[in-house]
Formats: sequence, C-alpha cells, structure tokens
Amino acid sequence: MLGDAGFLFDVPDHYTPQTRLVPTAGEVAPWVETAIRLWDDDAFYDEASRRSLRAADLWRPDRLAVQYEAFFETIAENSACGVGK
Repeated sequence: MLGDAGFLFDVPDHYTPQTRLVPTAGEVAPWVETAIRLWDDDAFYDEASRRSLRAADLWRPDRLAVQYEAFFETIAENSACGVGK
C-alpha cells in the first residue's frame, strides 16, 4: 500500500499481541534514529514527504471512484448475463 513511502522496521518475534514486555532501547533504536533524522535532516524529510504524498495520491477518492465504478459495472454485467451461476 505504501509503495516506496514509509519506513519498515523489524519487530522481534518475541513480541506478540499477548506480549506485555517493554522493548529495549536497542530494539527501538532504528525507529528513534529515523524519527530524529526526519526532524533534523531537511533533505531526508523532504524526500520522505514526497514519497508519502505520491503514495497517498493513489488512494484519493476521486481516483478510486473510477476503479470501483468499473469493478461494480463488471459485476452487474456478469450478474445480468448469468455468469457465475
């Protein structure tokens, strides 16, 4: 969904929905370093922002409406023709 936008960080396997452990400083260090770099490095922030805006543009309602309309028209046409029965 994000395309080339956003950041991915590994979450250690021992963290599950049932885990109540607090992550160590070492485990969250990459997250903190990225947040600090976004705050301090204008060029890094600008590039990350551009990537995010490009990815978000794909999900604008006016763009999706055309695709949804075509999808539902196909379903309606197939239903009317008895396809899938």
